[in-house]
Amino acid sequence: MSEQEKQLSLPTETDANVGGAKVLVTKLVLSAAAASVAETATFPLDLFKTRLQLQGEVALSKSPHGEAVATKQKGLFSIARGIVVDEGFFKLWKGLSPALYRHFSKYYFLFLQNFQILTSLPPHTAYDYHMPV
Repeated sequence: MSEQEKQLSLPTETDANVGGAKVLVTKLVLSAAAASVAETATFPLDLFKTRLQLQGEVALSKSPHGEAVATKQKGLFSIARGIVVDEGFFKLWKGLSPALYRHFSKYYFLFLQNFQILTSLPPHTAYDYHMPV
């Protein structure tokens, strides 16, 4: 097996047992870091989406019989500007820590499950791009 094939191969049972704990912890920490960066970057967009949805709900709740009330709808950029101006720039990430805890707990088990599946596969499946049915 060439050096390039070794780099592209899936982890094997031997890899998981010999030094596999170090590899597993490293991959787990790096995947947690990647998930937290992704969540931190996209969290303000989720906040904007929630505010846009609430804007429609508030308009419906103001009408006496559930009919739509003509209110001025705000767009994404005006909601973003309103949050930054009225509440402050760092309020865009208020509530980020529960989202990060959710990601850590959810993806920790998912990562371990996937690692277990990959280590149980035969080594040749890394080069076969299809699985027999």
